[in-house]
Amino acid sequence: MFLPIVSGRKLNKAVCLAFLAMCLPLLAAAVYFFLSGSPAAGRGFLTPALILGGISLLYGIGWFIWARKEKRAAREIAEAQERLKASPEAGRMLSREFTVPKAKLIGKALGRNRSIVKGAAIAALCAAGVITVILLFCGALNDPMQLVFVLVFCALITLPGLILQWFIYRTYVKTVPSEILLFPGKLVVDENVWSAASIRTIRVSPARIMNPDSPSLYRKLEIESSSGSRKFRLDYRMQATDGRQPVWEEYPAFLSALSLWGEENGVPVNVLYMD
Repeated sequence: MFLPIVSGRKLNKAVCLAFLAMCLPLLAAAVYFFLSGSPAAGRGFLTPALILGGISLLYGIGWFIWARKEKRAAREIAEAQERLKASPEAGRMLSREFTVPKAKLIGKALGRNRSIVKGAAIAALCAAGVITVILLFCGALNDPMQLVFVLVFCALITLPGLILQWFIYRTYVKTVPSEILLFPGKLVVDENVWSAASIRTIRVSPARIMNPDSPSLYRKLEIESSSGSRKFRLDYRMQATDGRQPVWEEYPAFLSALSLWGEENGVPVNVLYMD
């Protein structure tokens, strides 16, 4: 299971066009009724049309802002890749082996999942407390069983989020690799082996986080070949406050080696702004 991650530009564009599509028929109906001599009906259609049009305009502005931001970030990544290719160290690479600290990464993911469960439990208790205070203030708490129902209700509303987080964690556990090997003409990820000729493109997350607002939790490595597409989850995408990588400190070196490997083997390596 891989949850879709949508860029800010695409998301704002979709919402803008959706509200615009709802606005235009109402606006057309308002114009029709005004021209046919029914201003009351026209105003009835005009009001929701203006509301939907205003929302569409707001998301249209967001669409424009995100388009400029993502274009600038993509240009920065492209310039960084060009500097990497032009650096004196970018000589011919024979082979590289990268060991991913899988146990540490899974441990960190499990700790994060447990902290979310604890946070959800505390939030549910706080919500139950607030509802109970409101019921007492309004004089509507007539039966002690109401407290049980309130607690059950507050627990249930946190359940979908907890289930989603559990799926995210299980997906990560199943897709984080142990080692990545780069050989001339061959790429190996655990027991998966690809020849360079069979790989159409490689998509990988950047070393420096370009989109701190992305809902994606982990860096990814996606290999698209003639036999299909495989995705692997790597390190956390969030950077530590001191600027170091959270767990896998070799990730920037891996990204540089992978880019060089792709150049030498004729495989496109796309470093994604949206990671």
